Amino acid sequence: MSDFRVMKQTIGCKGQIRKLMKIIPVALVFLIPVSTVIAKDAQDETGIFGPGAQISITSPLEVGKSVISLGDIATFRGMSEDVIESLSAIEVGKAPPPGQTRTLSLAIVKIRLRQKGYDPDSITISGPVTIAVSTRPAVMNYDEIIRAVEDYVKANMPWDPTDVRISVAPGQDRILVPDGDIQVQVEPSSTTKFLGTTNVKAQIVVNGKVSRTLHVRVRLDVTKEVVVATRTIRRNEIISPDDLTLRVHDLANVPPDVVFDPLLVDGMMAKHTIQAGKPVTFSSIQCLPVISRGDLVTLEAMSGGVIVAIPGEALESGSVGDRIRVRNTSSGAVVSAKVIDSQRVQGI
Repeated sequence: MSDFRVMKQTIGCKGQIRKLMKIIPVALVFLIPVSTVIAKDAQDETGIFGPGAQISITSPLEVGKSVISLGDIATFRGMSEDVIESLSAIEVGKAPPPGQTRTLSLAIVKIRLRQKGYDPDSITISGPVTIAVSTRPAVMNYDEIIRAVEDYVKANMPWDPTDVRISVAPGQDRILVPDGDIQVQVEPSSTTKFLGTTNVKAQIVVNGKVSRTLHVRVRLDVTKEVVVATRTIRRNEIISPDDLTLRVHDLANVPPDVVFDPLLVDGMMAKHTIQAGKPVTFSSIQCLPVISRGDLVTLEAMSGGVIVAIPGEALESGSVGDRIRVRNTSSGAVVSAKVIDSQRVQGI
């Protein structure tokens, strides 16, 4: 009896299995087409994975900018305008210097596509294994650099152009730069000065981007009349018009505070000895003292917001604005004070 039950259950299981085997193929028949349709719809929406999508690489070729984009080396087919625009903008490498050539691999193109979210295995990509790319050069004459530097110096120097001779150091006759809208922009360097030998930066700008920077040496020979002493003027002597004359000097060979107008020196006092024939500088002269040593003065001091006037004696001579030592005649204390006028000093 038990053997009969086991046989019956076995027969029953086999029957269920046979039923399932009949059902599964039917289910697969419905499932597989649905999956295929979904994939096909997704491919059509992107415009990339549809039939006929192709990227064709050309080699050798020339570019006219500093970065190589996929659109520079390839043509596209079987894709929407938006997709072509997106693919064209993908950067695949830097362009070589003007007039030179570099090679790119087809493998790097596929890597760049994958980095931007495109599956290169789903697109037909044709072209050589290595891609030769050169930068289309434009030839620039160094004369254009010289003119730009001279214009910059003339526009920024403090001198009368008739007093200056500008000499730009020679450079490479022909300069290769990328083809495009070329301009030269000149800027000062950290050491630029407008006297003697100096340096400036000349930037060659192509299509709004700096392509090359040149450090250009330029010399400014400035010859100008300066005030010189006709005789040796001793310390503390008062300078008269007969003591002065004008002579032409190269400003690169005289002190930077040299005097150009003799009227600014007439009636001044020599701070130290000025040798005959030497240029007169502002550091070598001073105004006549309004207070002399031993003069009695009023020493003004601030105390709690109130100006206190104290009698004092000048221990040094000084002009307006000079700092001199003054003795407080009441206390005997010696203080430093600034000369206000011929009678007053202000404690410091």
